[in-house]
Amino acid sequence: MLLVEDNTDVAAAIQPVLQALGCTVTHFEAAAPAIAWLDGHAGAVDAVLTDVVMPGAMDGLGLARYVREHHPRLHLVVMTGYAEHLDEITRGGFEVLAKPWNAASLARALRSGTVSA
Repeated sequence: MLLVEDNTDVAAAIQPVLQALGCTVTHFEAAAPAIAWLDGHAGAVDAVLTDVVMPGAMDGLGLARYVREHHPRLHLVVMTGYAEHLDEITRGGFEVLAKPWNAASLARALRSGTVSA
């Protein structure tokens, strides 16, 4: 599981939940380093969970589009706490996880694809 979340408190909260669901988590705080890592380790993950709003030139939707184009076998879940992003995420055809999430909603989002690590 590749987790891309710039808020360290959110990342610290979600990682143990992902691990309890059986995921091995690799975390980055921005899209650019996540892409650099993913391009070299694509076989190491089968899912990407990304926040929408992040620092840097690329946001989470840009990252999701990149992953869809370059790593189409990966399951994508895009999370956001901003209602104004929900339409854009769903129009893009991405699975959305609304913040605040709970363990059950996170598990449902991950089960919607074929996520095992």
